[in-house]
Amino acid sequence: MIANQNVIAQVLQVRLITPPDLQRILAVLPIFHITGLVHALHLPITINAEFYMLPAFTMKDLIDTLVKYQLKELLIVPPILIRLVRDPLVDKYDLSYLRRFSTVAAPIFEEILHLLEKKFPQTKFKQAYGMTESYSCIIASPPDKHDWKYGHTVGTICASTEVKVIDLDDKELGLNEPGKILTRGPQTTMDYFKNPKATADTFDSEGWLHTGDQGIIDEEGMLTITDRIKEMTKVKGIGVAPAELEGLLLGHPKVEDVAVMGVKDDYAGEIPKAYMVPKAGQ
Repeated sequence: MIANQNVIAQVLQVRLITPPDLQRILAVLPIFHITGLVHALHLPITINAEFYMLPAFTMKDLIDTLVKYQLKELLIVPPILIRLVRDPLVDKYDLSYLRRFSTVAAPIFEEILHLLEKKFPQTKFKQAYGMTESYSCIIASPPDKHDWKYGHTVGTICASTEVKVIDLDDKELGLNEPGKILTRGPQTTMDYFKNPKATADTFDSEGWLHTGDQGIIDEEGMLTITDRIKEMTKVKGIGVAPAELEGLLLGHPKVEDVAVMGVKDDYAGEIPKAYMVPKAGQ
């Protein structure tokens, strides 16, 4: 359940970190997705920007719209970003006016970022982290850190927001200690409609939202997401993050896409198994 206050708070939070030159926005993400709703609809209205909505995603429609309106920033999800790096159609267009890539909704791997920076050297990169239950954004790249060297992090904490990292015993951890991510703020939504069990599992008595993700906060206050807690694979009792293996494999020149998950193993308990889509002709 999303309160009107959540909407207002989030738009004000995002506006604080929005570059002043962002006057035209491409709405690629669906409006029924929380990110599309906030960043492609509410934010443009708030900052008086124009936005162009694609009725459905195709790579050609995306690039044609970029070219037609000479858009400086592109807000997309990592699977589309991977397509931009690898789709030969992209090489047929002049996209030299692009200045920033912005991603949300899933981790982006350093191997892909290196390829993107090489292909579009004139651009910078930023990303944000959140969930529907936090009405989108909890963490985002601040304007002074839209730099490729910060690509592995999702940014710093948004205004009026609290974030803490705890261990399995709910003890609060310090800097550079990986653990479960909790957050609270004016954008944190109310509860799950007529579902008290789900509400109790996600929102605790002190108002902290348990995100279900694990991560690390460094000395600069930058948060790096390592994986979803429930997707961790236990190999001989040691937690292995599927996302890290996916990132490594995506850097292979013969791999188009990949998903890693745990499978049972009599000796190790679990082992990670990769399901890969090869590039054409491989």
